[in-house]
Amino acid sequence: MSPNDFIPILEESGMILEVGQWVIEQICRDLPSLQSAGLLDASRTVAFNVSARQFHQADFVQKISQTLAEQQVDPGLLECELTESLLLHDTEEAIDKMAALRALGLHLAIDDFGTGYSSLAYLKMLPVDVLKIDRSFIRALPDDPDDVAIVETILAIARQFDFAVVAEGVESEEQARFLRERGCGSYQGYLCTAPRPLPELLERFGTPGDGDLQSA
Repeated sequence: MSPNDFIPILEESGMILEVGQWVIEQICRDLPSLQSAGLLDASRTVAFNVSARQFHQADFVQKISQTLAEQQVDPGLLECELTESLLLHDTEEAIDKMAALRALGLHLAIDDFGTGYSSLAYLKMLPVDVLKIDRSFIRALPDDPDDVAIVETILAIARQFDFAVVAEGVESEEQARFLRERGCGSYQGYLCTAPRPLPELLERFGTPGDGDLQSA
């Protein structure tokens, strides 16, 4: 079942709070297996998405801190993905929470970058590490000149602000080659693998390979 089918239901029902917390706890439980397989280090992290409803809980940062302490994991191995829409509601509070998450040791990423209401004025203040280019701009690469222009612009912005970049939804070698040639160092998508249970991922990627473009 696609997340597009059940995530809206979780959001509408409020269950996204419980499920979101469960996801974070499960990731923490899986970290030792990923480390043992050699899949995690200072440059390879496990990312988890946070919904706006979850993020705007008054005790969200406290819950993250408590989970990290209970699970006894290195927060530097985790990356918290937030959407641009989070910044539309009380931007100062959002930036304060992001700074608090960074203070815990987590990496921060802006997910689906380019699809929201990006403000360069806010972007320069955000304590983030990664911009994730939305798949809608990747799908038609390298043939669509508009998408080419958008992707190249995002990459230029990321270089200027010293952000890492991950391209979402990469499905072909042509797309990967285009991104590699323009300095995008990481991607995620079906070119790497479809979603798989943890044991299958460990079996397939347990010996990390080298390459100019690393899958994220």
